[in-house]
Amino acid sequence: MGTQPMAVFFESRDVPDYEDRPVVFNDFPVEPVEVIQYVAPVPEPVIELPKPIPVPVIELPREKPAPAPTPAPEPEPEPARDGPSPHTFIYKTTDKCEVPLDLYLPAKANKVPILIWFHGGGLLQGTRKAVAPHMLRGISKYNYALISADYRLAPQVGVKDILEDVKDLFAFIRTKLPSKLQSDTTLDTTRIAVSGSSAGGYLAMLAGLWVTPRPNTVLAIYPITNPLGAFFTKPREHPDGKIEDKTVEPFLRRDAEVATSNGPDSARNKMYYYMMQSANLAELLGLNHDSVHKHGDWKFVIPHAMEIAGRDAMPPTYIVHGDADRFVGVEQADEVIGIMRRKDVIVHFEKVKGKDHLFDKEESEEMAGMYEWMQKYWDWKVWHHAQIKG
Repeated sequence: MGTQPMAVFFESRDVPDYEDRPVVFNDFPVEPVEVIQYVAPVPEPVIELPKPIPVPVIELPREKPAPAPTPAPEPEPEPARDGPSPHTFIYKTTDKCEVPLDLYLPAKANKVPILIWFHGGGLLQGTRKAVAPHMLRGISKYNYALISADYRLAPQVGVKDILEDVKDLFAFIRTKLPSKLQSDTTLDTTRIAVSGSSAGGYLAMLAGLWVTPRPNTVLAIYPITNPLGAFFTKPREHPDGKIEDKTVEPFLRRDAEVATSNGPDSARNKMYYYMMQSANLAELLGLNHDSVHKHGDWKFVIPHAMEIAGRDAMPPTYIVHGDADRFVGVEQADEVIGIMRRKDVIVHFEKVKGKDHLFDKEESEEMAGMYEWMQKYWDWKVWHHAQIKG
């Protein structure tokens, strides 16, 4: 078998002579094949885009919600009070009213001495419930029975009637109250101190002068002593500015219902300020210059009474008064203290610098000097008789 012809490819650049000839493969002419030279693709350049610039986040101000409506303030709670709860008794009944007292006892009330206290308010307003914190704390601290008593209020009654209430109170305490107590509770009615604040101090001093048997000692706290004195006969400013007659008219009528106290919201609480602006305390109490000088009412003016009665008319007396008092001028105490010292009455005067009316109502006030005096002179009768015999 003979050799078969073969077709051979040559790159055109190598065999230039054959570039126009046909190529024969197995005797068949073959069209030349176009040789395509592979050209590697040129990579496209990588274009780096600039990094995005961070856009600052701007917080738009949020719309503030409408403020919630302010709730109405709740009533201020009454301050917590130390001491026991009171037992209430009616010590006097008239054809128009009953007059009560509150008795506070220590935990063990066995032959305990008694402290009587009268509230203030010009004898025109007030309540036995307004006992100062120091006095309530003293029940356990000094081991006494505290009696806070109401009385009939002026001008529906006069100061003469109110003094009768005071005398009846002492009689009730000494003769009737002991039998109304439990068997394990006893009071020492031979040891009685009487105290009061403002007009209550006035009643305490009247008790020292005119109650029989007299109390052992008197403790007068910023007391009224002279309803006809300069302080109460000149119009005075007060925190309420001016009180209209119509506000207190129901309480000014002498034929109005007799009251022995009033609540905290009563318009009767304006009576003292009304009296200050009107300068008419003596009139509201049923006193005047003629009645004092001609009809024996001098006994209701403490300085006059001390001038007439003398040394033994008043038991040992402690008076405390702030020198910045706007509601009972300290001159009321100054006047009577001068006379008592001149008459050799056993008396101590504590004038408290910078203190206004009602300063002893502060929770921090202890009134230590007053209680020291009280403890010393509860037994004054024993001490006094010993001095006489000696």
